[in-house]
Amino acid sequence: MKNIFLKIITTFIICYAIPCSSQGSTLTKKIELIPDSLELTQGRILSIRAIYSVYDENDQLIEDDLSTGIGLRIHFDSSKFDLIEIKNEDFFEYGFLGDGELNLPKVEEDNDELDKNDDDENTDKRILFQWVVLGNYWPFQTLPLEIFKIRFKIKTKLEPGETNINLTDSSTGGGYLFSGEDLKFSILPFKPIGDFNNDEKVDNIDTLILIKHLAD
Repeated sequence: MKNIFLKIITTFIICYAIPCSSQGSTLTKKIELIPDSLELTQGRILSIRAIYSVYDENDQLIEDDLSTGIGLRIHFDSSKFDLIEIKNEDFFEYGFLGDGELNLPKVEEDNDELDKNDDDENTDKRILFQWVVLGNYWPFQTLPLEIFKIRFKIKTKLEPGETNINLTDSSTGGGYLFSGEDLKFSILPFKPIGDFNNDEKVDNIDTLILIKHLAD
């Protein structure tokens, strides 16, 4: 009963609270996802940083904006990405409302039964990030601000092609617009370490190529 009551109060706060802004106008919360690469080598580690900022209607940064928080979802295809464990140092902890005793971001199935928000039939998992602070005191930091970093290991033996990691908002803290773009990645052909002739296998021919290269 206590947990249900907490969820009701949290939903009310983050969805209906009025942002505290001296501008008195519509502001936009922006999340920029910054990957270390948009071309994915199979088997490598992909790192993505999320930068939070707030802009007015003239696209001017509001460095000292305060609100009740924000809720975000990161959608991905688990047949291509293995999520590396998220730790407390990987996200901005002030006001973070996570899952379990460790208060970590929740990872759940991304399907129609749970209200699939990104309209992408290829994504099947999502990571939930939510920050809530009473009284319009979030994030209490100068903007822009890095609010989380996530890492994935790219699976191997995938067909070359494209895949997305999508971003949606679950709430903006009341009265704000939201801006954020999905990431589109290119998956490069699988190439085992030591495959010098690009035939997707390592054999004696590759050994001879290496010996010749070292001899030169």
